[in-house]
Amino acid sequence: MEVRDRSDAVNHRLVLLAVILFLWAIAIVARLFLLQVVQHDKYVEIARRQQEEQIAIHAPRGTILDRNGQPLAISLPVTALSVNPRQITNTEMASELLSSSLGMDQQTLYSKLTSAQKDHKGFLWIRHHLDPFATERLRNLHLAYATFHDESERQYPGGQTAAHVLGGLGVIKKEGPEIQGVMGIER
Repeated sequence: MEVRDRSDAVNHRLVLLAVILFLWAIAIVARLFLLQVVQHDKYVEIARRQQEEQIAIHAPRGTILDRNGQPLAISLPVTALSVNPRQITNTEMASELLSSSLGMDQQTLYSKLTSAQKDHKGFLWIRHHLDPFATERLRNLHLAYATFHDESERQYPGGQTAAHVLGGLGVIKKEGPEIQGVMGIER
């Protein structure tokens, strides 16, 4: 009888364990159904936002040549400088350093930096079209608050030759300032 009581207890425990495992499996299947079927669209959208991002990559403007292969319009790489005013700890020293390297008025630059700091701005353009020597000097200083941006500058080697046909460039402000051709071949 003792053996039978022991086997009934073991059977009872096995049935209880089987029921618990079965309920656990049903809970997992229900959760998977909820995630994969019911909330499918929600998680597809989350995955799309994490995996896809549209970034505008602006190609440099091409060279315009005359019929003899001589350039009428070319794009040259130049550098621009911006700073993060929030990262500047000593505004007076930063304005002195930047103004002396770039040949700018120190007081004007100091007022721009302090104004940006008061407005809690994290971005401020300092100068576009830096000369290569100033760029190299500033890069060698390794300023944590300074960021260099690659830009291009349009040059017309022939001067006014065929200017009425070539047209010109202008700043278009749609989502942000962007240089685009506004007339002639440049357009």
